[in-house]
Amino acid sequence: MRIKILAVILALLLIGLVLLWALPNPARVCEGLPPGITRQELIAKLGSPIRAEQRPEGERLYFHAGLFAAGPIRAVIDSSGRVAMLRCCEDCP
Repeated sequence: MRIKILAVILALLLIGLVLLWALPNPARVCEGLPPGITRQELIAKLGSPIRAEQRPEGERLYFHAGLFAAGPIRAVIDSSGRVAMLRCCEDCP
């Protein structure tokens, strides 16, 4: 009986790990984005922003960074509608 319970637990853990691996990772997508993309291209790649703010340097957008990310993805959009600054994670340089 214990072996069956252990086998079920291990199977559930394996299924969970496979599902976690298969989930989209916005931070990884963010790291592959080319510099100077447009606001529309950014939203197409990362999805709808979770927050938007108007700042003197331009519009600031925040996106979900994924399940284990330290903070949100942040982007500053300049007056021409292009990404002037993109931070894919809190720990990134």
